[in-house]
Amino acid sequence: MEKHYIGKGKVLASTVGARGFREFGNCSSLKFSFSEDKKTVADSTSTGGGNAASVTRIKDVTVEMDLRELSAENLALAIFGESSIYAAGNVASEVVLVVGLDCLHPLAHIGASTVVVTPSAGGAAYVAGTDYVVTGAGIKPLTGGAIASGDSLTVSYSYPKQAVIQALAASGKEISLLFDGMNEAASGSPVVVEVYRIKLSPTDSIDFIGDDFATLKLKGEVLKDTTIVQPGLSQFFKASQLV
Repeated sequence: MEKHYIGKGKVLASTVGARGFREFGNCSSLKFSFSEDKKTVADSTSTGGGNAASVTRIKDVTVEMDLRELSAENLALAIFGESSIYAAGNVASEVVLVVGLDCLHPLAHIGASTVVVTPSAGGAAYVAGTDYVVTGAGIKPLTGGAIASGDSLTVSYSYPKQAVIQALAASGKEISLLFDGMNEAASGSPVVVEVYRIKLSPTDSIDFIGDDFATLKLKGEVLKDTTIVQPGLSQFFKASQLV
């Protein structure tokens, strides 16, 4: 029976040993790579060369994924980070010391709206667009406005729900991986791959500026799961498909 294959499907992850898997989102590539460790004994009984014996072992197995969704969870895995979710809220009086005019001064939360800027010492509110402008990161006092370099400002604003990823705040994590896939060349019949332990490596790069949709490359090494002890069962991963 012919068995051609074009793979599509969902890639999911969980903590090692857990049976509830979270989707990575749209994943455009899932690839397993194998390297070998080959031992040989040269044939020294003749001048023709060749080997008298050889043994080949699989040295290691690696998994690479191209994630097309830069969610907080995906980014945290890729940069050895920790992510936190902050509910939408309000800030009543965040103090900003003006270092220089036309310089951007970040606020504690991104995406500020309904912004009101006043002198910390008291007085009338400054005028948006004339004295300062608001960006996604914070406020920028403007040359020619009423704000001077060295002034202390009090900023009140609202902010939406947001995620913050602290990079390099955690060591490389181990995950279990599940490919809930289908074979497009066989009328979408199911193909399922389960990897029990993957030690993740940091991503090589992240394009925060570009002309195309970003791709987050996630990779890791497949490790042995010693909790699987039944003879005949792989301690690394299994693949299942219809016949």
